Amino acid sequence: MIIGIQILGICFGIFMLYLSYIYFKRKDFSRQDFVLWLLIWSCFLISIIIPEALTLLLRPLAITRVMDLLIISSLMALFLIVFVMYRINRKNEKKLKTIVKKLALKEK
Repeated sequence: MIIGIQILGICFGIFMLYLSYIYFKRKDFSRQDFVLWLLIWSCFLISIIIPEALTLLLRPLAITRVMDLLIISSLMALFLIVFVMYRINRKNEKKLKTIVKKLALKEK
């Protein structure tokens, strides 16, 4: 039986799938980005619709509830995303410094 929070999660997952598709069509996402987000949101929807499927992972990981597994995996995913974004930001910052330096030297 589906409960209220599952309905909310399903609506959120479908909305995020739709949003990913819109960004892909606008060319804001590459094909790789779209496939990655499609995979992430599909896994999210499966874990919301069929939480019993995750119970196979609980015993080997010594986790007692499915919700704990979802919270732990979500936090790990968030840390990964923040780390990748930080790395990209630093790389863009270095490129910008190089461009500004070249422009400043060119004007002199």
